[in-house]
Amino acid sequence: MSAFASPAIQVASIALAATLARWAKALAQEIRVRRDLRHLEALDDCMLTDIGLSRGGLEEAVRSGRPRRGRSAAEPARPAARPPLPIEAEWR
Repeated sequence: MSAFASPAIQVASIALAATLARWAKALAQEIRVRRDLRHLEALDDCMLTDIGLSRGGLEEAVRSGRPRRGRSAAEPARPAARPPLPIEAEWR
């Protein structure tokens, strides 16, 4: 940033950079999910059964993970993600 840039432009630039970083992270995650799905879809049903998966539950397993043994189906596989912070609070 230039020493002559107004504070409003600096804040907008930081907010834009944070948004772009979130998008890049989400894109990278989606690429990983789709790659993992392709690998699992290439396995035959017997191999999927051996690792505790069924063809119908592949996407859920890749996106959310499998529940651990002993966990009831009502409990979530992972804790819920925190909601994103408002843009004004992120740059502070």
